[in-house]
Amino acid sequence: MSEFSKIEISMLTAIEFDLEIDIPTKYLQIFKSYYLDSLFDQMKGDKNKDPHLYKAIVEMFERFYAITHKLIRDQYLRPFCLYFPAPIILASCLLLANLFLNKTTLYYGLSAD
Repeated sequence: MSEFSKIEISMLTAIEFDLEIDIPTKYLQIFKSYYLDSLFDQMKGDKNKDPHLYKAIVEMFERFYAITHKLIRDQYLRPFCLYFPAPIILASCLLLANLFLNKTTLYYGLSAD
């Protein structure tokens, strides 16, 4: 078995094999820096108008980010990273975090109207 491992490593080195795996946490950081941070930059004027509302919004987004991060870490316990690209995993974790935070106010279903 050790001889086989040595041969395998020699072959992979010879063909310059490089395995790069995208991880959803990288995309979560991009999402945070691109969307959430820019949203807070836009809200800086509102911070002085209503500091309690601003604080509540900041706490909600921090909680949303933390829940999403925990969901992403949990996906490593399952083979999702083998079946789906990292942006898809992030999108599903964002949706689940949103549903978790708003579970009492959101209703998803078909209406007869």
